[in-house]
This record gives sequence, structure tokens and C-alpha cells, in this order.
Amino acid sequence: MPSPAGPTVPVHYRHFWFDWQDKSFWPFDLQEDHEPFVLLVSRDVRTDPNVVYYGSRDGYVRRFRRQHETDEGYEIVSYVAYGPIRLGGDQFRDGMLVDFSATVGEESGRVTWWLYLGDNDEAAVKASVSVTGTLAPGRNYTVRPRRKAGSLMLMIGNGEADRAWQIEGIVARIKPLARQRLA
Repeated sequence: MPSPAGPTVPVHYRHFWFDWQDKSFWPFDLQEDHEPFVLLVSRDVRTDPNVVYYGSRDGYVRRFRRQHETDEGYEIVSYVAYGPIRLGGDQFRDGMLVDFSATVGEESGRVTWWLYLGDNDEAAVKASVSVTGTLAPGRNYTVRPRRKAGSLMLMIGNGEADRAWQIEGIVARIKPLARQRLA
């Protein structure tokens, strides 16, 4: 039964996973008792070529699996940020995101996208969402945001709880505009 002050929210800690196949770091958050404190890499040709097991503070041994869509019943929140991207071609020009189209994997869950705009790269990263939408599996209709800015950042992520997602490609049309005015 929750305490009178409300339910206890688990504390989360930031960790990084290095993917040797893609040669890239991936940040992820784990609650305190799921933190890894011992690792074992095993080669089992019957299942995965490399299997990573980790022992947690709660006494369980866990492993990473790409096909998992939840973590013990909890939604796995994931996203990718494209950008910031200069729309005008250089730091002194504005540009317009005319439209973009995307193809989502056929067996993917829905994908949500968020568009952030700003006068420069830093402003685009710190901006509030300008436009958002959802993409369905397969080839999607062209989205026409027609937004003017110096820079943009496009984020995409899982749009359905408890579903893995895949993005196969995004193509955008950008139109350079006039020089930015001084403030």
C-alpha cells in the first residue's frame, strides 16, 4: 500500500552501452537496484554470437536482447535525434523545411516525430516542440510542416507503448531563404 505522501518513484541512473557492431555509445537509464556491478561476455553460437550478462544490485542476472519490447513489463522509451541541421546552408541564412517523407519498418510499431526549430543550432536544441506527428509502418504520406528557421532538430521515437520501432529512411526538402536579420 502506498504511503500517505504517494507512491515511491524509483531513482534512475544514467549508463552507457557501447555497441561494438555499430561502434557507438547508447545512453540508457536504470533504476537503482538494476544497476550493473558485474559483467560477463559469453560466446554462444547457438543463440547470439556475443551475449552480455550483468549482475544487478537486486541479486538478478540480466541480459540485453534486441528483440525485447519491454523491460520486465515496463515500457522502453527510445528516440533518435537528427540534428541540429542548418536550414539555410550557412550560419547567416534562414531556410524552410518544405516537407519530408519517411519509411517505417513493416513490423515496427508506430513512430512519433517531434520538430524543434530555432535561429541557430543551440536554440533548436533548447526549443519547445514546434510540430509533432505519428508515422505508421510502411511508406508514409509526405508531411508538409513548411516551417522557417535557422536550424532544426528532428526527433523520432517509439510512438506506441510496449512496441519496438524501426525507421528505414527519411527524405526531406529544404529551401534556403534570405539572410537572417540581426536582433
